[in-house]
Formats: sequence, C-alpha cells, structure tokens
Amino acid sequence: MKTILSALLLCLLLNGVVEASHGAGYSWNRNPEFTVTIYDGTTIPGWHNAIVAAAAEWSLSPVLDFVVVVTNTCNKRNGAVVMCNGSLIGNMQGLTTIKLNGTNIAWVKIILTDDWL
Repeated sequence: MKTILSALLLCLLLNGVVEASHGAGYSWNRNPEFTVTIYDGTTIPGWHNAIVAAAAEWSLSPVLDFVVVVTNTCNKRNGAVVMCNGSLIGNMQGLTTIKLNGTNIAWVKIILTDDWL
C-alpha cells in the first residue's frame, strides 16, 4: 500500500517539480525553499501513516521538501496538495483533481477510497 501511494504521489508531484520541460508542460510555481505542503484530511490512521512516511522519504531529496499538516477539511489550498478519503463511484480507487494557472499547478486534491488500504 505504501509503495502504491508513494508511486502515485511521486508521479504526480515530482514530474512537475523537478523537470519543468516534461511533456505535459506543467510545473509547480517554485518558492525559495521549494517546500510542498500536503494537507492530510484523511480520517483513517493507515492513510495518515502512509502519507507521512512517503513525505519523509521524498524530503531526503536535495531539491525539495514535503511537509504534512493535519487538517479536518478536504478544501483545496493554493500551492499545496490536499489529501482526504471518501467513497467513490464504481471501482475507482482514487480521484485526483489538478487546477492549473497557465502552465503552473495551482493546487492538487486527491481523494482516496476508504477501503483501499
């Protein structure tokens, strides 16, 4: 489970962060320290543990840092990733919404199913 979550978030985040000339042409708007905040609105302890572990592993990178902040909402936040859990239609395991501002990623919202862990 941790590996799947890590791969999902790593593809989503690092593809636009480290290389701005990738095929899609989208990237995060870089701040001086380049810290990506992950707002964790999940209500299942297993999700929180996996998110914190993945963020700690990614923060070993010399290029960026990930900070996990626990929240009680699933509201989008500019310049950040918001993760929460909930029920999805059919066999969907997760749903990612990305808001763009030109070629910059404005925010990301990821909903994970309650039964995926």
